[in-house]
Amino acid sequence: MSIFQSLILAAGRGSRLGALTDNLPKACVEIWGKPAIEWQLEILKECGIQDLAVMAGYKSHFFNKYHLKILKNNDWHSTNMLHSLLLADEWLKGKNSIITYGDVVYEKKVIDALMLSGEDIVIISNRKWRSLWGMRFSNPLLDAESFIFDQKSLYLQSIGKKNVEYSDIGGQYMGLLKFSPKGWDVFCSFSKNVSGVKNLSITEYIQILVDKDIKFKVINEDSKIYEIDTQEDLKLYSDRGPWFEY
Repeated sequence: MSIFQSLILAAGRGSRLGALTDNLPKACVEIWGKPAIEWQLEILKECGIQDLAVMAGYKSHFFNKYHLKILKNNDWHSTNMLHSLLLADEWLKGKNSIITYGDVVYEKKVIDALMLSGEDIVIISNRKWRSLWGMRFSNPLLDAESFIFDQKSLYLQSIGKKNVEYSDIGGQYMGLLKFSPKGWDVFCSFSKNVSGVKNLSITEYIQILVDKDIKFKVINEDSKIYEIDTQEDLKLYSDRGPWFEY
């Protein structure tokens, strides 16, 4: 039995996908012939993770058929993803946990890397982000955020800042994290003293913790990870086919 469990954060609608999410949550939008969440579940189970949960909100009934533990953010429309994550506190306390956003598709090697790390808090970075962003955007810097880490220790130094230069970007955060029970306790406990926490993004909160010298170990991955934000993303991915190189 795996010592890991996994939580998929999928409470939001994904308004940038327009009419595609009028009647279903973002994580259930199809890519390469099946919903994004199904790609995730296949990979997670292939990694031996059977203890699976989803943080649902918008159109939450769509997740019933997957026989997952369903947690709910009933305030999904007025809170940010950090709030969804913190709502899973009780479930995340007792076991090593892989956290994934519901709108990404990734190779098995990404989850393997998280599971093999002995650190308490681990964050995946896409080292090849610039190639993928170059396909998605006419100017990759318009959507990119800072991601700086110490080249020796591999601990995170800066994340989530906009209006950056390429020198500020050692990779891109792709919505994949690992917590040990100890790491989760540290991550969660600080939230009680942060104002406006319900409306912070996860990256904003991570930066607050980094500034308090909380250690986030970076795994800078070359494996394929695809983020689904817009209809243009889906067209790009569809045109190029499953697991295309970038």
